[in-house]
Amino acid sequence: MRFFEITIFILAGITLILNFPNKYISRKIILFLSLLLLVSIVIHIVFEKTRWQMAPAIILASLLALFALWQNRMPGNRVIKKPHRWMWVITFVVLILSVLPPALFPVPSLPEPTGPYAIGTTSFYWVDESRSETLSPVPGGKREIMVQVWYPAVGYHNAQLAPYMEQWDITGPVLAKQFNLPPFLFDHISLAKTHSYLNAPVLNNDNSYPVLLFSHGWTGVRTQNTYQAENLASHGYIVIAPDHTYGAGIVVFPDGHTILNNPKLLPDDSTSVEEYDRAARMLGQAWIGDLQFVLDQTERLNTGEITSIFKNKLDLSKVGFFGHSTGGGAVVETCYIDSRCKVGLSEDAWMVPYSREMLDKGLTQPFFFMQSETWSTARNTELFNRLYENDRAIEYKMVIDGSKHYDFSDIPLLTPLAPLIGLKGPINGPRGLSIINTYTLAFFDQYLKGIPSPLLEGQSPSYPETVFTRDNLN
Repeated sequence: MRFFEITIFILAGITLILNFPNKYISRKIILFLSLLLLVSIVIHIVFEKTRWQMAPAIILASLLALFALWQNRMPGNRVIKKPHRWMWVITFVVLILSVLPPALFPVPSLPEPTGPYAIGTTSFYWVDESRSETLSPVPGGKREIMVQVWYPAVGYHNAQLAPYMEQWDITGPVLAKQFNLPPFLFDHISLAKTHSYLNAPVLNNDNSYPVLLFSHGWTGVRTQNTYQAENLASHGYIVIAPDHTYGAGIVVFPDGHTILNNPKLLPDDSTSVEEYDRAARMLGQAWIGDLQFVLDQTERLNTGEITSIFKNKLDLSKVGFFGHSTGGGAVVETCYIDSRCKVGLSEDAWMVPYSREMLDKGLTQPFFFMQSETWSTARNTELFNRLYENDRAIEYKMVIDGSKHYDFSDIPLLTPLAPLIGLKGPINGPRGLSIINTYTLAFFDQYLKGIPSPLLEGQSPSYPETVFTRDNLN
């Protein structure tokens, strides 16, 4: 919970304790506490911005404070009598229960980036004029995507921190529907702040920065791994993430029009394997096309052909890819067909939509395969094993005990109820994200910056939650 949310509960609790039946308290003390409680409520509502989860606590705390002020409205004795015991007990129980909504649905707090640099973020709207849109329910048109960039930035006083997700009033209900949850449940996410300064200048230290492209999964969004993008940017990487239109949960464009996920792109389980694979392959090809197009645009950013703050700041001799689920598979095949990819990392890669030839020929770049403990089907596992066994380069594989598929995303930060509703595994959320960030940084640092990491030599006693292997050392 946030500072003034906690303050309201503490002050309300102290007020109740001091008003225990059959005890007395100085009028000055009760007046001071009541006024302080009301001021905290006003500051919370006006500056911290309240949320529906705090409504019971705010109502109760306000009534407590106003009742105390009413009791002391007239001059008289220096002491005041407390309410009856049963009133005190009921109020105490209600106060305890009012803690649950804000505690179970906190305003998300992203992990503090571990690098030395401040972080900036900005977005682009691009149209790939070379590709017709193949995933739209209505044929025609060109492929349009939104792209987010995180980068080392100049931090400055009073700079505006970027919201966690733009236009949450539009995107929130759609994403809630993806998980069969009530639309209002995550309204408070609009209050979350990142560690990234909106449209801040790129840090100009006479160097260009290695480039990393991130690809989200089916029904995901470009900001779903903000914890990972921010940490990498704080260590001197420029991270670029597209929304895969029609595969993302929702894409909101600058003119306000939106494109939702098209669930018909993937047939249901009643279809044959061949029909399903054909549809999945079309989806995968669009993902790969997006990544290659974004990399083409990145080259134009660097030359200045596209006007931006990134001219001559992108080191395109050091390009890596990472992705989750469908995006993890897209990263694998993009690196297979595009030599501009120097290194890759996938998180629970879904291999069904991607090349069978690639599985048999293997990859030539160093690759890190991160996997959760429980996700994947027998078929996906068989396809992944074909790729893993045929790789021709150094490869790493790490399984994180106690994790599930969405533990690679920001979802573990949303609610402690996530394990109960199947959105994450039993592993502690912040601990899991810290493991992912630590190994991700070590891997890219070693292969893009030439900074060797002992962490990649074998199983580390510092991370007993992982099963780590390194293969193809010849």
